[in-house]
Amino acid sequence: MHSQETIQEIGGYESSLDTVACELLQYVTPETKQLYYAFSKALQSDLREKFGNVFKNFLVAQKTRKEIILETAAFYGEDPSRRAVVQEDSRAKCRYLTKDGRKCAVGRCMIEGEKIAYAGMHCPADEVDASVGDLDDLDNQLLPEYRGHDIYFWNELQEFHDTDWHFADTGLSLVGQQALTYLLEKYAK
Repeated sequence: MHSQETIQEIGGYESSLDTVACELLQYVTPETKQLYYAFSKALQSDLREKFGNVFKNFLVAQKTRKEIILETAAFYGEDPSRRAVVQEDSRAKCRYLTKDGRKCAVGRCMIEGEKIAYAGMHCPADEVDASVGDLDDLDNQLLPEYRGHDIYFWNELQEFHDTDWHFADTGLSLVGQQALTYLLEKYAK
């Protein structure tokens, strides 16, 4: 049986270990990735079953769609200049990560890194248009607490971020508030 000190010591490293593992997974085969994620899921399940509340701080709590939507609306609504929209070729384009550190709605939920797996390549995040459908294995590029939601959800959340008229200088516009209500009605069941 593990002592309380050992469990607390292990718990402090969980987030960084999972983040490092996910960063390293970009360099291995898809089969190895699948084995890692199956192992990680089974390990968390076993830990919950055997140690219950002792490991509650160790295990990552998955965010619900409602939590993600509200968090995203609050983050960009509080300061619309946080949006990762850049002007390029006389058009506004969204980036996962801008050169000045702003992130799009999906980029904000991704594992920190300068490169993302996109269309079969590892591309600089600040050069890739935020097109969720072209991301390779999105779930595995997300921070652990954001995983488990389908691509359609992420695509609509990204569209919420990308649409200029959803935001005013002071926060969400009336149209943005309506879009937020729509997302909550659709995904927060």
